[in-house]
Amino acid sequence: MAAQEMLPEAPITVIDSLSTAMGMYLMLDAAAQATADGATRQETAALLEDLKDRVSVSFVVDTLEYLAKGGRIGNAKAFLGTLLKVKPILVLQDGLIEPLEQVRSKHKAIARMIELTEERVNGRGKQAKISIAHAMSPDEANVLKEEIMGRLGCAEPPISEVGPVIGTHTGPGVIGLGVYV
Repeated sequence: MAAQEMLPEAPITVIDSLSTAMGMYLMLDAAAQATADGATRQETAALLEDLKDRVSVSFVVDTLEYLAKGGRIGNAKAFLGTLLKVKPILVLQDGLIEPLEQVRSKHKAIARMIELTEERVNGRGKQAKISIAHAMSPDEANVLKEEIMGRLGCAEPPISEVGPVIGTHTGPGVIGLGVYV
């Protein structure tokens, strides 16, 4: 909105993605393709409004410590979760981080995140658009990429590193998956 105020004559449309970089990447890639295919600004904005409700972002943290430090969960819950080796699968829902499921190991949590993505695309894996993000876990991200491509038959998803703002809340070792069909 600041851009609109600074450049009142410029054709700027503001859209709240309700997402993070993974989801925004998918949306911006779709917008760039639509524009390249001749879509108008209004058509592209309508596409983005539709996509923001279809893009799903899920992630697994390596430790609950950073969620506790950021006030996302209480210290007692973080301590108990660490003690039990619980790894929550978290999702972005309406722009907010929400717990989806709790799994007993990171490996199982990532496997479950893949299963949930497979259910979400519902046999339309070749049409699925996917992005992967991680914080200091390139090997896990590459394993996730290979697994997701093998299970869904989708195109090779881009892998990016989580930025410092998200990384502050999730900590090193976070692995995330963005998807829409």
